[in-house]
Amino acid sequence: MTAVYAQDSMEDFLLDCSDADFRDVVNRDLRKQTTPDESAALRSTEVVDRWYGYLVATSKNVDGQLSAARQDWRATKARLQIKMDNATTAEDKRRIRREWAESEERFAFTRVGVLRFKSGLDEWIIHARTLRSSTEVTTTHRLRELEQAIADHQASFPGEDEPSSADEQLWKLLS
Repeated sequence: MTAVYAQDSMEDFLLDCSDADFRDVVNRDLRKQTTPDESAALRSTEVVDRWYGYLVATSKNVDGQLSAARQDWRATKARLQIKMDNATTAEDKRRIRREWAESEERFAFTRVGVLRFKSGLDEWIIHARTLRSSTEVTTTHRLRELEQAIADHQASFPGEDEPSSADEQLWKLLS
């Protein structure tokens, strides 16, 4: 994936790439198959909102998959019940019970796998949400630092020198 992007940084790539390319990076990250640069970029201040949004959308998709699997299982049970009701021989009934058990096992296996994935996905969502919250705090902290730097610049300006228009514009930001 690294060779595909031509931007200055992985963050720029992740902000500007198509949804399909972004999905590819996130999906690889969920499977722990990203490079350290890709993983760090997903969690960066610039990209964390897009990453969080994709994780939430993926979670909703997984919920839909679980619902569809449940409906498929219900349909399979109904179909097998009809077959069982119409079965005339003991061999047919054994075959249908075996098919029922195999279908139930497939559904259970699928459900467990999806729930395991969803559980891990929920952990990443919590992590991304936490990063987003800390980013907001960090941004507020950085703004305060910037305000202090501007105030310090204004206070240290030599009184005998004439401030430039850029200095005056900067100082106006404090008022």
